[in-house]
Amino acid sequence: IPALHVHDAALDIVSAAGDRRSVKISDFVHGPGQTDLNTGEVVTGVTLRGLGQREGSAFSRFTQRNALDLAIASVAAYLSFESDGQTVARAHLSMGAVGPTVLDADEAARSLVGHPLEPARLRNCADLTAECCRPITDHRASADYRRQLVRTLTMDVVDAAAARAIPGWLAVEAP
Repeated sequence: IPALHVHDAALDIVSAAGDRRSVKISDFVHGPGQTDLNTGEVVTGVTLRGLGQREGSAFSRFTQRNALDLAIASVAAYLSFESDGQTVARAHLSMGAVGPTVLDADEAARSLVGHPLEPARLRNCADLTAECCRPITDHRASADYRRQLVRTLTMDVVDAAAARAIPGWLAVEAP
């Protein structure tokens, strides 16, 4: 869901009676196992806007296995760049499996806007993202481990989103 979240996706929902409605992904999940679906409704589609020039996104999750496994942590990033191809114009970061619902890292995203994506800024963004998650400790991982995963995944997905937005992007070396 974090990957849909950074794109402000909408879910197309149809009831058993054929009634249709659209719900923003940010309004769909209310808590663990709690969604905006009513009895007899099903999600039939997802609406996303296409990416434009100098826009990119990326998603990564960490699991104990590669099969259909619950993520220990996941992070998605969306970036758009100014015409100079270096200055971040817009950013959106979302995390999964580190809170009761998908969490946005708004402060971390704001830390990128208006600046070139440099190593120190990327590290600060990753730290801010890790600070705003609310992980639990369970049988799969400790809260501290999940927080560190968020930090690492953030650095990876922000860099990958930049590479998809800007042809010839060279990976940011972490400090």
